[in-house]
Amino acid sequence: MNPRLRPFVSTITESPMNTLLALACASVMLSGLVAQQPGLSEAERETLAGVFSEVRNAKGGVGSKAEKALEKARENQKAAWEKVRDAHKGEDILRHVDSWTDVFSRINARGKVQKPDGCGRARTARVDHSERGKEFGFEYTLYVPPLYDGRKSWPLIVALHDKGSNGEKYLNEVLLRNDKGIKELRDQFVILAPSIAERTVGRKAAEQLRIDWYGQVHYFGIAKCIGEAMRQCNIDTTRIYLEGCGEGGRAGLDIATLQPKIFAAVAVRNAGPKSQNHLVNLKNQAGVMFLSREDQLFASEDGKALRAQLDTIKTTSALDMDVKIYPALDASKARAAIGTQKVDPVAEATLDVLNFFVAHERKPFPETLAYVTDDLSRYRRAAWLVIDRGDADKETGLSVVVEAQIDRAANAVRIKSQNLQACRLYLNDRLLDLDKPVKVFVNGKEVLEAKVERSLDYMLGFSEDNPTDPSAVVVGELRVTVPGLEQPEAPKSGGDK
Repeated sequence: MNPRLRPFVSTITESPMNTLLALACASVMLSGLVAQQPGLSEAERETLAGVFSEVRNAKGGVGSKAEKALEKARENQKAAWEKVRDAHKGEDILRHVDSWTDVFSRINARGKVQKPDGCGRARTARVDHSERGKEFGFEYTLYVPPLYDGRKSWPLIVALHDKGSNGEKYLNEVLLRNDKGIKELRDQFVILAPSIAERTVGRKAAEQLRIDWYGQVHYFGIAKCIGEAMRQCNIDTTRIYLEGCGEGGRAGLDIATLQPKIFAAVAVRNAGPKSQNHLVNLKNQAGVMFLSREDQLFASEDGKALRAQLDTIKTTSALDMDVKIYPALDASKARAAIGTQKVDPVAEATLDVLNFFVAHERKPFPETLAYVTDDLSRYRRAAWLVIDRGDADKETGLSVVVEAQIDRAANAVRIKSQNLQACRLYLNDRLLDLDKPVKVFVNGKEVLEAKVERSLDYMLGFSEDNPTDPSAVVVGELRVTVPGLEQPEAPKSGGDK
């Protein structure tokens, strides 16, 4: 795998689920875009999607026949590319971000089943993984709406159960209830509910792995299940949502804050954040909703303090955050309402959750972003910025803190940072005008001015490393080194010797 793309999705992008997140999404139109010339025609997009697909499909084959097939596919790709480029009279067609988003969306939608078996009901299955000769796997429950049609992309909800339960029970108790209002809105989503037990499943007990909540295996299991859902269904990667109850909600919020480039919104039922410091990572990238009852999460003194802290973070970081409090349950109904979860999932809040999700779409290229990380080995990317080096140490509480803003008037990126040493900026003409030099300022000081050459090879390589995220159209990058603190000038020697 290309080392450019190591974030969470070492978990999600690597292994058979190759590149978490995200699959066939429609062209994303954002306000305030850099002015662009008319894009590629319908016929040109379809042609390019076809030849690029041929190359992808031909890769990985073994033997002379496979080599010839790949060579032929590359020749077709080159000829088609040159024909389209010539038709645009020499302009750099890589500047048309929306056109390329659509091309890659078409590539990733090819081969998806138009109507999988079992539409309209929850089906429990497992996804297997082989590593170093050992086989283990994870169970999940998948709900595909009755009217699902794979010719268009669908939003995905990832639903995470509390300790002591599983994905199937959580779906039946919370999301698959027969309330008419919920059903009508719910059936606009594909819903995935991974089951995280104490151990993975597998052919041999000795090969199964212990699952610790919030650990690598836990998050890898969730990622594998998401990858399997995306393999089966045509998922819109700008509309992937997380929701969960209790420890599942806490884990979901943790994943969303560490990987904000993936999710459009997260809803948390009766759980607080694992790390309040990471909530800022959602800024301009994902909305978050906390759900509880009058006598539950926020009722105690600690709960009141948490509510005050959330309100402060919402204001200071300008987060899209909502807190909804529902009436307390009658004591005689509490046990039935909780079901197999450890805490109350506030089941009647599901309609509000679905409406919250409908109102949110991920922004692949936000004009501003923020990111805090204490683990650069796994978590270091926010949308178009990747932290390459910095002083971060989870054990000592040391974090890299970054805020970045696109300044289109100056054709520049302005970064404020703490403990940052180097980063990369993934660029396209939606962010800045790449016909002009791009400036980079760090902590108020200009550190770089350079021309970013658009590259077909770079764009295709980036897309192949992110095969399930067609919204990630990147035509070039800038590598930024943060200058060290200036040292005081040494006193000059003077006087007679």
